[in-house]
Amino acid sequence: SVQQQQQKQQKTEPKQTKVEKKQSKSKKETQKLAKKQAVAEKKAQQQAEREAKKLAEQEATAARKQQTAAEQAEAKAQREAEKVARQAALAERQAKQQAEKEARQAALAEKQAQQAQQ
Repeated sequence: SVQQQQQKQQKTEPKQTKVEKKQSKSKKETQKLAKKQAVAEKKAQQQAEREAKKLAEQEATAARKQQTAAEQAEAKAQREAEKVARQAALAERQAKQQAEKEARQAALAEKQAQQAQQ
């Protein structure tokens, strides 16, 4: 009876070991898959972050270009306004000089006319 019990136990032990090995193998596979998934998720997240950074840089560049264009247009308008102001000042000076010249000529003509009367 004791001998039969021992033989029975010896037969079941290898079965248990096989099951344990299978469970261990299955556990390792699960861990491997979980690790692979974690790595894949991390890579996907990094890729998404890179894409987002790239997009943000593109938007910033576009905004800078727009700002630069606006600044250039403003500077051009400023230069144009200064040019017009200089031209107006020049025209004003010329008109003043012309008026003074005409006034001198008129005074001279009047003086000559008075001298001719005498």
